[in-house]
Amino acid sequence: MMKIRVFDDEKHFSKMLKTEIEEVGLPKDKFDIGVISEKEFLSAMEGLSKRRELYRKEGVWERNGANLFDDVFILLVDFDLFELQDNHNFKADTIAYLVRSFSTCGIIIRVNRFGHNPFDLTLKGDLSSFADFDLGVEQLRNLSLWGMSTNDGFSPWYWPNLPKFASDFEKRANDVENAIKSRISIRSVLGFSDEAWKRLPRVIAQFFGSSEENMQFDDFLVNSQSGLEFKDGKNLMSEKVNVDWSIFSRLAAARVSKWLEYAVLKEQDILVDAPHLVSRFPSLIKERKNDINAWNELCVRETDLVPNLDTNIIEPFRLKNKHWISRPAWFWQGVLNCKDIADVKEPWNIEAPGWVFCEDASAFYKEDECREFKAETISPFAGRYIKNFDRVEYFPPERFAL
Repeated sequence: MMKIRVFDDEKHFSKMLKTEIEEVGLPKDKFDIGVISEKEFLSAMEGLSKRRELYRKEGVWERNGANLFDDVFILLVDFDLFELQDNHNFKADTIAYLVRSFSTCGIIIRVNRFGHNPFDLTLKGDLSSFADFDLGVEQLRNLSLWGMSTNDGFSPWYWPNLPKFASDFEKRANDVENAIKSRISIRSVLGFSDEAWKRLPRVIAQFFGSSEENMQFDDFLVNSQSGLEFKDGKNLMSEKVNVDWSIFSRLAAARVSKWLEYAVLKEQDILVDAPHLVSRFPSLIKERKNDINAWNELCVRETDLVPNLDTNIIEPFRLKNKHWISRPAWFWQGVLNCKDIADVKEPWNIEAPGWVFCEDASAFYKEDECREFKAETISPFAGRYIKNFDRVEYFPPERFAL
């Protein structure tokens, strides 16, 4: 059973979160959805604090599965725990850091940081947070979030298929643990060539504190500003400490995969996904190029196979370690220089289709039905589109005016 647990300091809101998820209709034989009581939460947080204290003194903490967070598959925590503020210094980001660093919890989600039904027009997420991503309470019942088929509607493209993303987290953590033991670089684990890594803009590479192409995951955890806090990190590199890397590999996996999704992929000029790729090179669509339905067939997240896309030509440029990212993606520079692609060979023959990809719908629509905005990118591909659904909180609004 995959445990999904929700917590808010207001009981009625915790029950609301649980109800929203239950309405999705997840299989009851696979998912166990429950509420964490305030007493259980405080006890679990005290346990994490003791683990942290023990770790700082001795460099280890006991991995005994005794903490409530240890076997949670997906954890959802309300951002504003106001009722706990007076007596406890608990904020959502503090909780996310402690749970990620000192438990074996799976995916961590902040709820209502940006509203009940938000859409981030920057597309960059919040890399400073140790939560894996943000959702609003009204979005928990959205079928597309859970990898189920949906009708035409609100379905942000930057969302992952949540159950698959959570399952793949274990694979990512295992990759990191093996890489640390075998002294394999972050670049190699992610599947970046030396050249591709060197192409990373400084503002993106600074997440690691260095653009060194052979940087290791343990170096990242200790020496960047994106891993462990200073006093937690300094113990890791001590010769006196026998570190259990199966624990801290989870932290590194979570942080680096979030960077890949929200810093790298959102640029669409380092890695590029299928809908953005065919928007530039329509010749990669196998058939029915003049049919918008054929374009929408390839807007998939939950599978490695992209329907109606000629992936044979671009296969050499695919990000090979597929479980590190939430959708199929290719290295843009390789695709751009591939003369086997008709649109690369004869760019003067490219014809605009009359429709555009909408980031809030994960689908193509006619351009005159959509609204343009500027994502917060440093790439030339900042111009994006939304379908502009009612009752969605698009923020920040100035991205429409740029």
